[in-house]
Amino acid sequence: MTTEDKKLLRLLKKDPNEGMKTVIGLYTGIVTAAVKGRLTGFPHGSADVEDCVAETFVRFYSALDAFDPKLSSVRTYLCVIARNTAANLTRSLHPAVPIDDGENPIEIPDDSFSARIEEKETLDAVLGEIKKLGKPDSEILTRKYYLGQTSKEIAEVLGLTAGNVDTRAHRAIEKLKTIFRGESDE
Repeated sequence: MTTEDKKLLRLLKKDPNEGMKTVIGLYTGIVTAAVKGRLTGFPHGSADVEDCVAETFVRFYSALDAFDPKLSSVRTYLCVIARNTAANLTRSLHPAVPIDDGENPIEIPDDSFSARIEEKETLDAVLGEIKKLGKPDSEILTRKYYLGQTSKEIAEVLGLTAGNVDTRAHRAIEKLKTIFRGESDE
């Protein structure tokens, strides 16, 4: 625990009003940044951001007894509360529709439901076609584009040369392009 955190916690216990003024003075900037970062992509106004920031400080004070300075700093604790508060606001303003395909439950915001369904269907189609390529091509594409492995890493695992991996990946991508353009000879 930092010396600053120790002083701050003592002040909060001794004089809660002065302690909270100090906390707010020190951490409003970082809390605001954490809230804005979490609210990005949603139409929130400055009033929503201000409400989240204020709510973060209220929650911090309310949960002060649960704060363990051995686990995190005051700054980190506030940022976690800020992100959770912003996430709660987003969920309340943009409810989600749960979808469970049996393997991967996901939540999709109502306002983009049809777009997300189309995206999932497209992804399922692409993954299906990748599986149809068979091994080693399907494994090469999965490792290269999903897992982010280099051609050299893939080559070592599959017992191929890096050049062979690149060639097979290129040919597999071209085959997928042909299939999705509707030019397949099947």
